Amino acid sequence: MPITVEEFETARPHLLSAAHRMLGSAHDAQDAVQAAWLRVMTARSSPSIENPSAWLTTVTARVCLDELRARRRRNEAPLLADAIPAAELAADEAILRAEDVSRALMVLLNQLTPSQRVAYVLHDLFSVPFDQIAHVLGGTVPSAKKHASRARRRLDNAQHASEQDSRPDQQIVEAFLSAAQTGDTRRMIQLLAPDSVRDADAALLPLGARTAVIGAVDIATETVHFRDRIQSACRLTVNNKPVYLIAPGGHPHATIEISTAHQKVTRITLRLAQADDHFAAALPSPTSRPATASVDVARHSITATSAVYVAWDIRCCCRYVGSVCRQGATAVGDRLAEHHQHRTEGPARRSGWVLLTVLPMRTDVSPQIVQAAEGWAARLLAPQDGSAHPRIDLALPPAALAASIRG
Repeated sequence: MPITVEEFETARPHLLSAAHRMLGSAHDAQDAVQAAWLRVMTARSSPSIENPSAWLTTVTARVCLDELRARRRRNEAPLLADAIPAAELAADEAILRAEDVSRALMVLLNQLTPSQRVAYVLHDLFSVPFDQIAHVLGGTVPSAKKHASRARRRLDNAQHASEQDSRPDQQIVEAFLSAAQTGDTRRMIQLLAPDSVRDADAALLPLGARTAVIGAVDIATETVHFRDRIQSACRLTVNNKPVYLIAPGGHPHATIEISTAHQKVTRITLRLAQADDHFAAALPSPTSRPATASVDVARHSITATSAVYVAWDIRCCCRYVGSVCRQGATAVGDRLAEHHQHRTEGPARRSGWVLLTVLPMRTDVSPQIVQAAEGWAARLLAPQDGSAHPRIDLALPPAALAASIRG
């Protein structure tokens, strides 16, 4: 029996989310999902499809893979924010905020090959099994796993220890940016050195504005007018420098480099992003929670119908929301164990991950709704009473981790 319009419409939110992560554009994702539906509608009659959502995901992923390969053949560089129409940029920004998508990850995904990006997005972000991914890529399961593994290594492009030693005081930087995002002038003045300097490219400023501003009061007063831009900033390493990248909709626009001395901000440098800039994951913030810290699991028992887990990668500044349908706590434990193991083994791996929570879904929630939860913020799926126990340590071996969750 062919896929019905109702089944397609049910799967559409999930398909759009996956296509957006693969292509980096809400506009392109819409086109890809529509093209996938046309392929399904015009395909020759086939045997009954047991899982319409999975089949539509496969077809959509193939469309996205074709588009990514076509871009590569045309030698197209990822577009900077200034080159994207305002309406499309706004649509991309709306998706990041509505689905709690990592801005940094969207920038970094452009560093991957088409096969790596599709494999990584499908498996690590949307929990698609590797046999299905191999079908999308037209290869074997081991080959699909290798593409995903290479993607993780490229996204986890660790920096040298010397760079970490030379970083500015991250607590001061984050406090200043937090104040800038909310327009807290008083707090910014407290954090700025009296003789601090703001230096910016003229292209980033209103016509006639000064490229250099000196003094805490003047800088704080000016910064208030740019808080919308600062709200779209994320931590990244750009051209081997730790900076904040203003990336509306996940598209590079400008870098913010902040220097500190004696627990004060001394210099703020804003530079327009360039097409040949190299982006890499930010170094872990010293204020981040260690991955060996205990984590909470919701008090409600994880049902045998479905569950959602949420994990945080502090190196990519990215939240991963994954689902396990109709398998319950055992499968959740297996997936968390897999996250515990991949990229690197041992302490180096554990230093980059914090498990936030495992969120149970009610038995009356359909698998389609769980699949649509990929990329949602944890707050949208929080347990009703907000209470949580027991405490679980990610440093546990995978078997013990799974057993703790099942317990």
